[in-house]
Amino acid sequence: MEPFLSLAHLTVLDLPPPAVIRVAAEAGCRAVGLRLLPVAPGAAGYPLQDDPTLLRETQAAMAATGIAVADLEIVMLRPETRVADFLPFFEAGRSSARSMCWSPATIRTRRG
Repeated sequence: MEPFLSLAHLTVLDLPPPAVIRVAAEAGCRAVGLRLLPVAPGAAGYPLQDDPTLLRETQAAMAATGIAVADLEIVMLRPETRVADFLPFFEAGRSSARSMCWSPATIRTRRG
């Protein structure tokens, strides 16, 4: 069985999502993780949920390369977390649902 490789956005955090997807394709990966929300104030994040142009460019890169999204980062759950505040984040993921994957088994089924 061919190994399932996914490129973590953290390894190329200075690149926006469309570039991460292209690098992953060139490296032979089948998926990427994308950091939409910063891990801390001032840290890198690429808020597709707030940038329709970047979201479209990301979806176009996914379609052109066949790369799937394995995970979206980063939601930190704390006692004061209000899940409703993350609905735009989840919607950005849902808008690419046909290109999202949730496990290697799902990708094997979808991609042969």
